[in-house]
Amino acid sequence: MPSAEPVPVATVAASGVRTLVLVIAASMVAQSFGRFAYAVVLPDIEADLLDGSSTASGFLGAVNLVAYLVGTAATSVAATRASPGAILRAGLVLSTMGLGVLGTAGSFGPALVGMALTGLGGAAIWVPSPGIAAGTLGPHRRGLAIGTVGTGIMAGMALNGPLAGLVVAIGGEGEWRLLYAIYAVAGVAVLGATLAWLGPVEGVQAPQPVRLGAIRQVPGWRPLVVAYGAYGLAYALFLFFFVATMTDDLGFSAGTARIVFAVLGLVGIGGGLLLGRASDRIGRPGALGLAMGMILVAALLVPTGVLALVVLAAMLFGPAFSGVPSVISAHISDHLDARSFAAAFGVVTLSFGIAQIFGPQIGGIIGDETGSFTLVFLLSAAMSAVGLAAAGRIPRAEPT
Repeated sequence: MPSAEPVPVATVAASGVRTLVLVIAASMVAQSFGRFAYAVVLPDIEADLLDGSSTASGFLGAVNLVAYLVGTAATSVAATRASPGAILRAGLVLSTMGLGVLGTAGSFGPALVGMALTGLGGAAIWVPSPGIAAGTLGPHRRGLAIGTVGTGIMAGMALNGPLAGLVVAIGGEGEWRLLYAIYAVAGVAVLGATLAWLGPVEGVQAPQPVRLGAIRQVPGWRPLVVAYGAYGLAYALFLFFFVATMTDDLGFSAGTARIVFAVLGLVGIGGGLLLGRASDRIGRPGALGLAMGMILVAALLVPTGVLALVVLAAMLFGPAFSGVPSVISAHISDHLDARSFAAAFGVVTLSFGIAQIFGPQIGGIIGDETGSFTLVFLLSAAMSAVGLAAAGRIPRAEPT
């Protein structure tokens, strides 16, 4: 029997780039639109639906994170049998539905449903995404490939502020629903593209189920779990109340706050790329420790109230925020194939999900009880220090 014709290298490369672009777009829908747009429109939602209650807005944010946690657990189990691509597509369906509900929400109940759906969908998209990306550029550039996924998230975050400002200019204050409606349309487009063009995932050949215990094959998985959990609480405290702090505590205008938030997103676009590539060169633990240190410093700068220092905080936080998941994902992908990665990364993400649930609630309660968010950012800095210490206990391993 004659041997099969080899697949041209150019075709393989084109397929890898296409896959990477689709994963970037899906991650943008999951994280930038489904989760982080809430931080930008939070003041409008508070005034429109929640009678100005920071506790209520924290609860609404926490619902999204609880749903994300539930979605992570479900995705971890599904990953033992379903393909990463199928899970990602299911997540896009849920996220797009949630964005559509938020785009028409006229009361607290529908907003709650929309936040829950985007949380579920976001987990189903994000958990398999780094594993899919890891196979596109080769074993010695996994950090770079996974970091590239984060560019979509940060680009979307950079878009959130200016687009929210445009929505206000068109519809007036309080027209936050239009922003979510626009994002729902984007979700439909990305879903259609993945249905048409996302092919089989590199490294996943056989349909045999994998085990959730695959995480034990990853050296240093325990401190990795601690670091990701500490990051989850630190980022949630910082990001969910960053805009509210600038407008309520520091006296910045809403326009200034949106610009600073856009800066955070813009500088973060390259964060996953830079830290991911740095982790390829200096090792995952060193890059992870660097990122956690950047978040720590950023959290300490915000309460100063000095605009230049707050902008600097945004410029430190943005790259670190996108870089931490990239480095952690790369460390796991060094030891597992894409199928096992999704199951293992889901398990690790549970610690992240549990920790971040408490961020909006703790931050909202602190804001209501003290009349300030200063303690929120000090707590974020403390959790970053925990993550920094945990990073130092993760052994360096060469990609295989």
